[in-house]
Amino acid sequence: MSAPGEEAVSRIGDGVPARPGTLREAAQRSARHLRRWLGRARSAIGLRRGVKVHGVYYKELSAESLQRALSKKGRGWKEYRVTFPDGSKQIIRASAQRVYDDVMAPLGYDAGQGLLAPLLEIIRPGSRLLLVNAGTGSAAAWLGAAVGRSGAVVALEPDEQSVMFAAKRYPRHNVAFEHAGMEGLRGETDGAFEGAAVLRSLPGDDAGALSEVWRVIAPGGWLLVACSTGTGDAAAGALRALPGLDGVGVRADGPASSTPDLVFATRLPADEPDNRGPRGRNSGRGGEGNDDMEMQP
Repeated sequence: MSAPGEEAVSRIGDGVPARPGTLREAAQRSARHLRRWLGRARSAIGLRRGVKVHGVYYKELSAESLQRALSKKGRGWKEYRVTFPDGSKQIIRASAQRVYDDVMAPLGYDAGQGLLAPLLEIIRPGSRLLLVNAGTGSAAAWLGAAVGRSGAVVALEPDEQSVMFAAKRYPRHNVAFEHAGMEGLRGETDGAFEGAAVLRSLPGDDAGALSEVWRVIAPGGWLLVACSTGTGDAAAGALRALPGLDGVGVRADGPASSTPDLVFATRLPADEPDNRGPRGRNSGRGGEGNDDMEMQP
């Protein structure tokens, strides 16, 4: 019997000690193999299952597991019939481009909340925020909780299925889901939002596309752009051409990572002029520009 305080060690095989961490890893591998075997067995007999999350029921429409469907060997998508708490139903198609947090988060897919996490320290209760390419709604709901009851979030999403789902799955009095892209901002007044975030920004979303988002950000406000891996510097360069820029920074995890680059920019306060030099650097603040400020994770 081990003395109190000693690390518990078991012996397996030919008397080789197995530490608790090794046993846990073996148990986890066994559990993964079991889940994979059960998934194949379900597929073989055509068994479909459902899961309920916060009152929303997801019923599989095919026996193929979600993990396999989204793998290189799968079709790339999986359909579910969703029943909402009010009894209404909707067929959804989950894919790497259309992420449903309730069923895909366990596989490591990020519907946007993880990308917005760095904003938690600067979001103020009562703020009016904009979310572009809002996806299936969980990121907008997260922002709605961050700004509180007195704040508001406008979430724009060009995919109609995602907007229909988001409005049913995340009903919040302070979040408005709208079926539109960046062109939906044409009716907004200048400086209408204290901050904005653009998810799934594409390489083509240059200064011309982002300028409309920049226009509706109030002086002293901020913009976060999540863009494809390796394109953060190009997006930052496009933002440097916009008026009223205070500073811009890029966080990139490297070309080998699938994590999007994050570009964070701030606008000058209303009482500070834009005195940038010919290269677009802010030369009116002690002669040292802060375009290359480091973005904190």
